[in-house]
Amino acid sequence: MTPTAPKPGPPAARERWFQPRRSGFRWEQEGLDHVRQLMPAAEPYRAWATFQFTGVTGRINECDLLIAVPGGVYLLELKGHPKICPHRLRSTAAAMA
Repeated sequence: MTPTAPKPGPPAARERWFQPRRSGFRWEQEGLDHVRQLMPAAEPYRAWATFQFTGVTGRINECDLLIAVPGGVYLLELKGHPKICPHRLRSTAAAMA
């Protein structure tokens, strides 16, 4: 009897949210969690949160969120303010659609 090759299964689920570490700021992590909940679990959505990079001057910078959606690539800097800007939340959700 000749051994048969295994049948290929479905592709492994691709990670869409990359966050090497949780934010040290409660309000910032809450904002990241909110955006993550809004982000569809579908192609081509991808997000990278709380990562660092070195600038041309050698300075280490942190990015709160870099998100790629069908409408473009966005860099978000999250700030903790006591007031909510509802129109901005709606426009963010609309851009992700």
